[in-house]
Amino acid sequence: DRIAGTLDLSETSLTVLEEITCLVEIDEDLVVRDNAALTSLAGLGALVRVHGDVVIEGNPALQSGDGLAALLSVDGSVRLARNGALATVGLSALTEVRGDLRVESNPSLSALDGLRALTSVGGAIVVDDNGALEALGLDGLDEVGGDLVLRGNDSLGGLSGLGSVVDVGGDLVIALNDGLVSIAGLGGIGWIGGGLTVQRNEALESLAGLEDLAEVQGGLTLVDNPSLEDLAGLSTLAEVGGSLSVDHNPSLASLEGLSSLAALGGSLVVQENDSVTDLAGLAGLEVVGGDVVILRNPALVDLGLEALADVGGDLLLSGNPALVEVTGLDALAEVGGSVAVERNSALASLSGLAAVAAVGDALYIAENPALSSLGGSFAVAAAPGGLAVVDNDALGSLAGLEALESLAGDPALLLLGNGSLETLGGLG
Repeated sequence: DRIAGTLDLSETSLTVLEEITCLVEIDEDLVVRDNAALTSLAGLGALVRVHGDVVIEGNPALQSGDGLAALLSVDGSVRLARNGALATVGLSALTEVRGDLRVESNPSLSALDGLRALTSVGGAIVVDDNGALEALGLDGLDEVGGDLVLRGNDSLGGLSGLGSVVDVGGDLVIALNDGLVSIAGLGGIGWIGGGLTVQRNEALESLAGLEDLAEVQGGLTLVDNPSLEDLAGLSTLAEVGGSLSVDHNPSLASLEGLSSLAALGGSLVVQENDSVTDLAGLAGLEVVGGDVVILRNPALVDLGLEALADVGGDLLLSGNPALVEVTGLDALAEVGGSVAVERNSALASLSGLAAVAAVGDALYIAENPALSSLGGSFAVAAAPGGLAVVDNDALGSLAGLEALESLAGDPALLLLGNGSLETLGGLG
């Protein structure tokens, strides 16, 4: 009825497990691994509880986990991995896993509906590299203590079956799911204890389904989603404890949907988004604890960060060829690191930085060939890291730096390759 230690059925020639039909409880682990001929777990049908881990791995002929239909709880982790013929999970009575639940590299698995009774996972849930998986079927799940990772499941079209999950204790990762068109099944999540990553989902067009999400304690990363058109699903997100990175999303036209976000604990990175014309969706953002990096966004014409007053790290505006003026930073008063404006081919004026009164490091203005004027900027009195004005071919004067009284650094002042600069008038 009970095994005091571990039941390890590894590298056997068994086809079925007929000899252990009375087994109810295992004090340590259940391991069924690398059994080339095993087709069924029948024989474990009376098993109710495992106090350690359950590992079903590397059994190429195993078609179903139905033989574990009576299993109610696992005190450790459950791992179903590399079972080439596994089509159904079959853990229909399982309600609690105190450790992790990992379903990985089962190419024939089409659904997790055998886990509908599961309500709680104390650790992480990782569903990774199951090429035929079309549905999750975790309808009863309301608690995930660790990470929730949905990655590399190319046939997964939606996330229905996760609608009861309210909190995720660790990271939420949705990545490399080529067929994913909707995440609407996530509609109940209000809090994420780690970060949120949505990355390289080829068909995903929107984040509809995250409308209840109010707080992400880690970072928010939206990277390499070629079909993503809007962020409207994030409309209630008010707090991100880490960084916000919006990177390589060629169909994304704006950041509308992030208007409730008032503060970032980390950095703001908006990089290489071909269609983004402005950052007005972040008009409510007041404080960024780290850097602000606006880099190589070819359609960007307006920053639109109207409420941004304080940047804890560096401010970098680089390689934005459609940006003619630095508009939308009127409230920015303090930058804790350096201010660098470089390689913006159409930029003619820096007048939008006129409110900046304090810089913690250097001022660096370089390789802006159309920049003819500093335009009344800056109110900065000191640049502890120095001032560098380099290779701005059209710049005729330094008017706009009259408030600058103190320079340090090595060198403290670098003026180089500004072919039209005829006078140093304008320096304080």
